[in-house]
Amino acid sequence: MKTILLAPLDPVHDNAIKLLKRKLEAAGYRALTMPPGVSEEEVIALALQEHPAAILVSRTLSYKVAES
Repeated sequence: MKTILLAPLDPVHDNAIKLLKRKLEAAGYRALTMPPGVSEEEVIALALQEHPAAILVSRTLSYKVAES
């Protein structure tokens, strides 16, 4: 079973991460979620420990940042 690490770097993404976790688990993945607002160092530490197949990071950009 492949492991996917879900890391919401901003608290506003918590509900979306929980929804994505349920969908990934239903599809047969082992989905690990980190608490909202974790640091990049915490994500790296868990990734080195768990060796996930993918790391999905959720981050809010400022509303003044243009989309490209």
